[in-house]
Parts: sequence; structure tokens; C-alpha cells
Amino acid sequence: VVRTVPGMKLPRVVRPVLRGKEVEFVDTRTFLQRDKGKLPFAQTFRTVNNITERASVAGTIVIDRAPVPIRGPDPSMVMGTMMGTVIRVQGECVVRIAGLGGKVEAIIVQNLKNAYGKLPDIVGEWVATREARVAATRPEGFTGRSVPGPSFALGNLGAMDDVSSADV
Repeated sequence: VVRTVPGMKLPRVVRPVLRGKEVEFVDTRTFLQRDKGKLPFAQTFRTVNNITERASVAGTIVIDRAPVPIRGPDPSMVMGTMMGTVIRVQGECVVRIAGLGGKVEAIIVQNLKNAYGKLPDIVGEWVATREARVAATRPEGFTGRSVPGPSFALGNLGAMDDVSSADV
């Protein structure tokens, strides 16, 4: 369970619903313990907030190995494929606030897409930092691989279009 207070700016039409409160999200993730550390790895998520019980986000995240495109200088140019890590997110956002539900859902869905869209850069930075630290500890002249396990590439986020809103 993760509690987040993002300090986000909401549209003026949504602010009266908040009654001066700061938005807070509570994200609960569940997975089978036997699946930890294995691919594919699936977990369910459910996110609620402290403002209203009339809004929730729920779904499934699957992390797996899959062929991902190797892009050329022009992002529309695919030069081949390689094995990489793919994250597929499928979920539903439901906000039951008369007249505002669809607008709030669209904001939530866009924020989810933006967050998962940043993930490849975050992981790429982590991998680069990790590799630099490992390289700094290698003996002079070392030419082998010091970190066991497969390499991976970050590709597109897979089924991001599966994250959608539904106005109820």
C-alpha cells in the first residue's frame, strides 16, 4: 500500500469538490508471492482517494519479456527487434460525480499514461547508474561481464491504450 500526495493542480470546476483539502491517493497492489521475481509478473492495483468514495481506478499490470522495436533516428523507422521488457497496463477509471465524472476520469487516465510513459527513462537512468557503479568496482583490465543475468532493452509501453475512462 502506497499513499501519495501529488500536489497536483486540478481544474477550477473540480476544486469545490475538494473543500480545501489536498488530494491524496492510496494505491493497493496485490500479487501472488510465488510469482515474485519471475516473468511474466502480474499484479492488480486499486487506487482510491481521500476526497470521495465516488472515484476509483482498478486494473492489472503485467511485466514480461517480449520483442521490442529498435527505432532509427526517425521514431517511425523500425530497424529490427530485440528482447526487452514490456509493461502492459489494463484498467478502468470510474468517477461518479454528476457533470464532472468524465472530466475527472480524463485527467486521471492522462496522468496514468504520463506516469507510465516516464517509466522507460526512469529505468534507463537506473540501469546506467547501476552499470557505472559496477564498472567503478571492476579490477583494472577487466573485460568480462560482472553482473549475471540477461540484458534488457526498454521498448514501448505495450498496451497503454487499454487504460481508459468510463463515465458512470
